[in-house]
Amino acid sequence: MTPSKQAMDLKELRRIALAATPGQWVYDLVNGEIEAEKGRRGICAFHGLTEFLDDNTERKIYSFEQDDNANHICAFSPLQALALLDELERCRAALSTAQLVIRSRYAAERELRATLELIANQAIAHNALGEDK
Repeated sequence: MTPSKQAMDLKELRRIALAATPGQWVYDLVNGEIEAEKGRRGICAFHGLTEFLDDNTERKIYSFEQDDNANHICAFSPLQALALLDELERCRAALSTAQLVIRSRYAAERELRATLELIANQAIAHNALGEDK
């Protein structure tokens, strides 16, 4: 993935998170609904699987995976997604700063080496001139 594509995806994730119902989300196991903070409407409902029986009746099939999926969705609510995106941006900024410092120090080290080499060459030339006399 190219950096520009990756950055674009992060912007899209942020847009999606900001557009969603704000706040911490919780899973109401009794109602099978994901809800936002107190007083807010439900986010979505899990109805599980339905099995149709031979006598044209239906039976709900409970799945622990349903609870796991709902808990996963709640763990990555917009609140959490935005916090993760903010942390990622802070880490990228710190990495960028560290890279600039390293490049700057590397450039300074190269310049120092070149200066020392020039001084050493001048000293050698000066000594050689002194020996020729």
